[in-house]
Amino acid sequence: MAPERTVNKATSATGTARQDHLLVEAVGDDLLILDRHAGRIHCLNATAGIVWRGLQRALSRNEIVETLTARYDVNVDRAQADTDTILTRFGQLGLVAYAEAADVSNEQVKAT
Repeated sequence: MAPERTVNKATSATGTARQDHLLVEAVGDDLLILDRHAGRIHCLNATAGIVWRGLQRALSRNEIVETLTARYDVNVDRAQADTDTILTRFGQLGLVAYAEAADVSNEQVKAT
């Protein structure tokens, strides 16, 4: 396994991956995320890994969806639903934080 590295802070129209206490390691197409504060290890499958990497690259939700549809044989509606589910789960796990926004479609995610 390669040395541990800290996730870079990334802000986008979709969000920010928290980075102050997270260590991320790629294992094939999957990602392992060690949350040192919560004492948890999260294993992201390839799809969730694409979403995570999209956050790191400051991609918008739509750009992440485009990445998923280009990589997999999936329609836009399915990719949007999967992206939204993954982003919601990241928030529930404390991996990302959402800023308040009047327009949900432009909701921002930020590091806390």
